[in-house]
Amino acid sequence: WTDTLQTTFMLASLVLSVVLISRQLGLDFSGFLDQLFNGPYSKVIVTDWHAKNFFLKHFFGGMFIAIAMTGLDQEMMQKNISVRTLQGSQKNMMTFAVVLVFINLLFLGLGVLLYTYAGQGPLPAIRTSDDLFPVVALSRLGTVSAVFFIIGLISAAYPSADGALTALTASCCIDFIGINQRDWSEERKKRVRHTVHIGFAVVLLLVIVLFRVINDDAVIGIVIMRKGENPSMVLKAVKERLDQLNARGLPPGVQIVPFY
Repeated sequence: WTDTLQTTFMLASLVLSVVLISRQLGLDFSGFLDQLFNGPYSKVIVTDWHAKNFFLKHFFGGMFIAIAMTGLDQEMMQKNISVRTLQGSQKNMMTFAVVLVFINLLFLGLGVLLYTYAGQGPLPAIRTSDDLFPVVALSRLGTVSAVFFIIGLISAAYPSADGALTALTASCCIDFIGINQRDWSEERKKRVRHTVHIGFAVVLLLVIVLFRVINDDAVIGIVIMRKGENPSMVLKAVKERLDQLNARGLPPGVQIVPFY
C-alpha cells in the first residue's frame, strides 16, 4: 500500500501539472498532443553527432541508465523478486516496462509544456533548468498545484532515500556491529537498529545541506591584453565595461567581481 500511495501521488502531481500548464497555454487535449509530437521540442531523431541531443547518445545513455537503475535499485528489484513464481515475476517486469513507456511520455510532455511556458514571458530568476518546474509549479499555477507538487516531490524522492537508509542500517547493524551474533535482548537490538537508522538519516541530511552550500555557480573569465597595448588604458576600459554590465546588463543577483 505504501508503494501504491507514493506512485498515485506522484502521478497525480504529474497529471495535474500537465493539465494546469496546458490551460495556461490555452491548449486542449488535442493541442497538447500536437505540441508534444509536432512542436519545436518534439524532434527525437537528431543526426548531427556534434549536437547535445544526438539520437544515438540519448539512446545508449538512456539504455544504460535503465539497466543500472533496474539492476542497482533495491526497491525495483524487491518488486520483482517478491513475486511468488518466476512467471509472475516476468509478467510484473513486462507490465512495468509497458506502463513506464506511457509515464515517460507524460514526463516528456511536461518538459515540452514547461519550455513552451517559459518562452511565453519572463519568469523569476532561474539559475538552472532544474529550477524551472519548481518555479512554475509553486508561483504560477496556484495553491493546489503547489501542494500537489510538494506531495509528488516527496513521493518521488522518499523511495530512494528509504531504500538507501534501509540498506545502510542493515549493513551497519549486521556487518559492522554484528547484531545477530551478540547476546542482546530483542529490545536492545531494536533500540540499536533505531539509533543507527536515525544516525544515518541525520548524516544524509547533513550531506545534502553540505552539497547545497558548496554548490557554486560562479564562472571565471580571463581578459587577455594584446601585445603592444597600454596596460593602464586596457584596465580602465575593462573596468568601465564591467561597471556597465553590473549596472544593467546582468540578471538579478548576478555580479561580475574582478580580481588580479
